[in-house]
Amino acid sequence: MTRRQRLSRIAVILFAMAALAAVVLNGVSDPRGTEITRYRNAFLAEAGGDADFNWTPASIPADYLQEHAPVPEELSHWHGLPRTGGTLSRAVALGRALSLKARVGNPIQDSTVRALATIETAGSGYCVDYTKVFSALAYTLGIPVREWAFSFDGFGGYGHTFNEVWDSENRRWLMIDVFNGFYPLDTKSGTVMSALEFRERLLSAPETIGWERLTPVAFGFKTDTDALDYYQGGAREWYLWWGNNSLGHDQQPVVAWASQFGHLPEQLAAMLTGTLPKFKVLLTEQNRAAFNRLIWLKHWLLTAAALEISLAFALMWHLLRLRGESAGYRKIGVNVSAEVKDSPSPLEKV
Repeated sequence: MTRRQRLSRIAVILFAMAALAAVVLNGVSDPRGTEITRYRNAFLAEAGGDADFNWTPASIPADYLQEHAPVPEELSHWHGLPRTGGTLSRAVALGRALSLKARVGNPIQDSTVRALATIETAGSGYCVDYTKVFSALAYTLGIPVREWAFSFDGFGGYGHTFNEVWDSENRRWLMIDVFNGFYPLDTKSGTVMSALEFRERLLSAPETIGWERLTPVAFGFKTDTDALDYYQGGAREWYLWWGNNSLGHDQQPVVAWASQFGHLPEQLAAMLTGTLPKFKVLLTEQNRAAFNRLIWLKHWLLTAAALEISLAFALMWHLLRLRGESAGYRKIGVNVSAEVKDSPSPLEKV
């Protein structure tokens, strides 16, 4: 292969790598971050069955990332911890303590301890910030807790998340949405609904849902009708996060180190170290196509990564060959120069 041919192949490989990277990165150019979240979710989503949603703290699935990390002093000594009362009263008290500041939006994307401080002092944070802080505080109190979510865009980043706590007195799950400032009541019986009961009522009997406010000002909607429209819009894309280990996530050394470079490196480190939970999709006929597209996206991204790696190896091989050939050309040039220099001139022969 001539030098020109090898340089041409190197140029083609570089172009192919750049084109492939552009295609992948074009999918995450959304400034709201919803598409990069979809890329992440493609590697986290799994189809769930009834047993994945109806377990109790006495039968936690073996692969569920249950919190076991030490509780930081900032949480164990937090002034808002309710020390007495039943599960519901303590959960509501936690929700109210996290709702003293008016919501101002803006993601926190920081450790649980710092997120709690920011929520308290500034009222900042998205729903995911509130759910992870609530989960850690519930864990501090010994209350079993898990986290549900739903999306509006085919399991991308446009959605919502909330908590569910285990009522040990009545042996049932109770839903509480701290960010939007309410928990759902059955208007006929007056009992608090579980997340699955709430979803079923959204689809079949929305008039039986009572929207019990945590505080008069913390409710995230102007009216109950607005709230109903919002939750009905996401009722067909529900999923359960397969872990509640927000403190374990924070305390993982690689994740903690990566977090100083931003949220994306932190998420990648959490995925690589296995501290970022997967999630189980509540699969229905209405969301099966969206779920299948998510799985297809996962396979496409893996294929693109494999192709990019193959191209990188090919590029490296050609560069090494080019370097070796260039060294060979230089050596030949030196030898030719030496021969010319050592050969006698016509005058010397005379």
